[in-house]
Amino acid sequence: MHRHTLPLLASAVALVLLGTGCGEARAAWDTFVLEEHDKIIAEAPGCHAECTVVGGTGRRQCSVRDYGCHAVCTMLPECRPQGRPMQVCAIIKARP
Repeated sequence: MHRHTLPLLASAVALVLLGTGCGEARAAWDTFVLEEHDKIIAEAPGCHAECTVVGGTGRRQCSVRDYGCHAVCTMLPECRPQGRPMQVCAIIKARP
């Protein structure tokens, strides 16, 4: 997949999810898991995720600790490193 395609796809996914009401405000400390080839492809200003490796497998436990920010993740079935669809996440700010 081209390196410019992932950021465009992440932006489109975030806009669709926000438009459907999935981006409502949630409490801080949003957590999610990333496998070895999964990526965080965008972070809104003032929002970021902290990840720590779990075991030696490349799996990461991530948390968003900025108030009003959360992760929006989706699987990319067309991207299959090692046969598993890649998951991409964007860290976004909830609507005011």
